[in-house]
Amino acid sequence: MSGFEEFCGGSEFWNSSLLLNNSWPEFTPCFRYTALVWGPCGWLWVTAPFYLHYIRKNRLYGHVRGNALNICKVFVCLVLTLLVLVEAFVGKEDDMYRNPVSSALYVACGVKAATFLLAAVLTLLSRGAGVTSPCVLFIFWLLTFVAHIIPFYTLLVQEVEDNSYLLFVVFCACITFVGLQFLLHCVAESPPRPVQVTEQGKPPSPELTASFPSKLKTHSIIPEFSRRWTRELAKATVSGKRKPKAERRRGGRFKHPPSLLWVLFRVFYPELFFAHLMRLIADVLQFANPILLSALISYIDNKGENHPWQGWMLVLGFFVVTFFYSMFFNQNSYRSYNIAMKIKTALVAAVFRKSLTMNNEAKREFTTGSVVNLMAIDCQRIQDVASNLWIVLSTPLQIVLAFYMLNDTLGVSFVAGVAVIVALIPINVRISVLARRAQADQLIVKDERVKMMNEILSGMKVLKMYAWERSFEEKIKALRDREVKLLRTAAILNTINSFCWICSPVLVTMASFITYVQMNEQHILEPDVAFVSLSLLNILRQPINMVPSFFSDMVQAHVSICRIRDFLSGEDISCFEVNRNPYAVSYEESRRGILLGVLNAGREDGAKSSDAESSDGLSRGRGISRSTKPAFFLF
Repeated sequence: MSGFEEFCGGSEFWNSSLLLNNSWPEFTPCFRYTALVWGPCGWLWVTAPFYLHYIRKNRLYGHVRGNALNICKVFVCLVLTLLVLVEAFVGKEDDMYRNPVSSALYVACGVKAATFLLAAVLTLLSRGAGVTSPCVLFIFWLLTFVAHIIPFYTLLVQEVEDNSYLLFVVFCACITFVGLQFLLHCVAESPPRPVQVTEQGKPPSPELTASFPSKLKTHSIIPEFSRRWTRELAKATVSGKRKPKAERRRGGRFKHPPSLLWVLFRVFYPELFFAHLMRLIADVLQFANPILLSALISYIDNKGENHPWQGWMLVLGFFVVTFFYSMFFNQNSYRSYNIAMKIKTALVAAVFRKSLTMNNEAKREFTTGSVVNLMAIDCQRIQDVASNLWIVLSTPLQIVLAFYMLNDTLGVSFVAGVAVIVALIPINVRISVLARRAQADQLIVKDERVKMMNEILSGMKVLKMYAWERSFEEKIKALRDREVKLLRTAAILNTINSFCWICSPVLVTMASFITYVQMNEQHILEPDVAFVSLSLLNILRQPINMVPSFFSDMVQAHVSICRIRDFLSGEDISCFEVNRNPYAVSYEESRRGILLGVLNAGREDGAKSSDAESSDGLSRGRGISRSTKPAFFLF
């Protein structure tokens, strides 16, 4: 007997025959006292230091007021601690436990009691830090509730209520309070002082006050959409969102970029990493469905040799995998679009700030129309790529996993499908290069057209005076024809690219199945081979179909990044032309001074019409000085 089995009172940690070859899924007592207890409790003890550091550094809301919800949370933790101690005492005196009683029982009860007390402390600290829905505690109570299900049905099947009524009552009370605690953590606390959280005059964002499960499924924004659907959308009614510290520093970090792509990566890589991690987890979970499908087909083929509960567990596995896949997929989509919007906002702000500091030579090169195109079109293209940037990591992972599982199902026949994909890659690469050139030329022609339109509008009087309408109309029409021709070329190339990739899953499936059947006469498309292979090929269809559109967007985004980079690299106004006086008067005194200066200028020069009034009859103030706050513009 090993030391661990002696610690568990002679019970094995894992027994496959007891679990699978049984009328019900029975786990060993050692597994119930160790893995099902140490797992959830270990989660809380491991994440507690990081969570304490988080609430110490990020006190966003202030102090949550005492209410029935947080009082019930602490009270339930104390009740669970008492029940665990009673369970240890009952287990010592009960015949259902092994004799002598294993040390694992006492250790499990001690660990659970200490963990419940830690949960109560973290609940109080979360309330003090203003955290309305702590994710660490929600995950802990979810794991604890799931871990209590196995011992509970074990007691029911073994009919412990007939032999040990007190033990059954104690455990029923324990699992009831654990379920109650889990439901309590599904509800968020009332946020303290919501006016301080949001911007002045705006209602609080529902995301700030939503519970953790609501954030996982993005249910917090549904009421916001419902209100905007029934009412007119106004700027004052848009929900505000408090900027985190990292976002408040983002503007300062964005001012000195050695490279546009590098600075975007340095600013947003933590959020990108977390969003892409959610997507990778969803991709791995997606491949659990073919495995479950193969197991279900095998169960149906050998139904007489298997137990009914195994079929129910397989069906439950489909639901669990689909649920968690949906959760991680939605989190990736939500965070990716948020990051893309932040990137677009940062780029638009950088372009706008640069347009205010450019010198005259740079302004002649980049007209107002080109600046508007940079903010409206190029920044939007970069946002579209940033929202789907997870394809760079997700597509290779899905292809590798799909090919690996196809190799186990079809053998080397899947190489025919790989050959089809490899044959399509150089064709699509060449088409993408041609489309990129067409996009770049189209943007250049568009800038020329916008520049000429601005010149025409600014010199309309001269144009009408000399009757040059026909000549300039032909020039504009020629530029527009060139632009439309380039747009048509790019659209045709993108259509060919998309058609090749859309047909590729069908070609891969046909090539794989035909090769599998023709390689050996004994190869027959049986249900487990056909359905599992089709499931894997359907999973493979999504990344392959998304590649062409993403390549097209990447081409456009690359051109847009180059244009924005060239614009931001333009020369600025010399710093010696701006006088910064650190001893200037305050902002309020400057406002009063400029008003008095204008009034005095009008009164003192009232008698001198030639000096006080200009040719258009307006009074002119002289010798007026004005100081402004940082980040304010003067008009």
